[in-house]
Amino acid sequence: MNSKTLLKKSVSSSEEKVAKPKKKVKNVFTYMDSTYQLNGPKSLLYKSIKENRRVKVWTRSHTYVRSICTGYLVAFDQYWNLAMTDVDEIYRIPISQNERNSQNQKETDVSNLEEFKNIEKNLNLYKTGRFNLFERHVNQLFIRGDNIVTVSLAD
Repeated sequence: MNSKTLLKKSVSSSEEKVAKPKKKVKNVFTYMDSTYQLNGPKSLLYKSIKENRRVKVWTRSHTYVRSICTGYLVAFDQYWNLAMTDVDEIYRIPISQNERNSQNQKETDVSNLEEFKNIEKNLNLYKTGRFNLFERHVNQLFIRGDNIVTVSLAD
């Protein structure tokens, strides 16, 4: 084989590569654009992303509503997995019976009571009957669809 035939083969192979049509890129965003624009409950989620509106999401634990997250929705999928930014979360942790009894004993001491009040102010802690409520701000949050109870617009 001479150099002319090698040159012809390399030119013809480059022409073949140009002639092939490019595949469309498939990711979460293109899937959302193609699927959820028209109707259904997920179309509201799609509109909230496009209009940059805040969304309120209730999440669950095994027996109670665990938290309420309010933030901007960035992405979601068919399983209701949500990616959110700038999230304010109010969540609760149950108090066990032993902790309730120990808190009642400690509150009788005045010095301990003042310490607890200072700690509560720093943690944004609110005490209710069976639960302690906490607040926190999270920059980015991923919520798995299995844990979602309700989604609504925060307006």
